[in-house]
Amino acid sequence: ALIGELATLDLSPFKLILFGSAVVLDEAQRQLIATKVATGGRHVVLTGYVGWSNGREIGGNLAAALSGIPTTGSDTDTPVSTLALDGAVEQQTLEAPKHVPVYTVPEAQTIGRWADGQTSAAWLRTDTATWWSFALSPVAPGILRALGRRAGCHVINDHDDATSLGDGLLMIHTLPGGDRQLHLPGGKTLSVTLPARSTTVYDAQTGAVLLG
Repeated sequence: ALIGELATLDLSPFKLILFGSAVVLDEAQRQLIATKVATGGRHVVLTGYVGWSNGREIGGNLAAALSGIPTTGSDTDTPVSTLALDGAVEQQTLEAPKHVPVYTVPEAQTIGRWADGQTSAAWLRTDTATWWSFALSPVAPGILRALGRRAGCHVINDHDDATSLGDGLLMIHTLPGGDRQLHLPGGKTLSVTLPARSTTVYDAQTGAVLLG
C-alpha cells in the first residue's frame, strides 16, 4: 500500500505492519500512524530512514518522535549489521563508508548490532503498540517469521519456501523440497512431502491438492 492510502485502509485484520519506504512523513501522516496504526497492541516496523523527515527538516530525532526509540545517525567504515531474533540470524553488508541509523536502547531491546558495536535494530513496547526499528530492512525469511510470531501472526510455513495465501488458495513453491507441516488458517495442519523444484496449490480450508 502507498502511504497516501493509509487513511482509507481497514487495518483491523492486521497484527503487524511494516513501513518500507516512507522517509518523509508530514504531521497529518504521523498523527494517523499514532492513532490508527500503533493501536490495540499491534506491532509496527520502521525500516531504514522511515520518518526521518517531515518535509522541512531531517534527522533521527524525527524518527524517534514517531517510534519512541532514541535514534541518531553515525558514520562508519564497517557498515555490517547482524540481526538475531528468536534463533533467526541475518547479516547485511553495505559499501563503506556509510552514514547509518543507530539506536540507544537497553540490551534487552537490542536485536541487531553494527560491526562497531552500535545498535542497528531495536524494539520498544508502549501501552498501545510494539515498535521495531531496523537500520536496514530485514529480508531473511527467518527474521520476518520471528517478527510475525512476536506479533501473534499466523505462520503457515516454517521453511523458506515462497508461500502465498489468497482467494481460498495456498501456494507453496519450493526449491529444496522435503517434509513440511503447513498450518492452514482454519487450524488444520497438513503433513506433506514436497518434491524439489515444485509448485503445489492447495485448497486453503480443506488442504486438498488442486495443482501439483
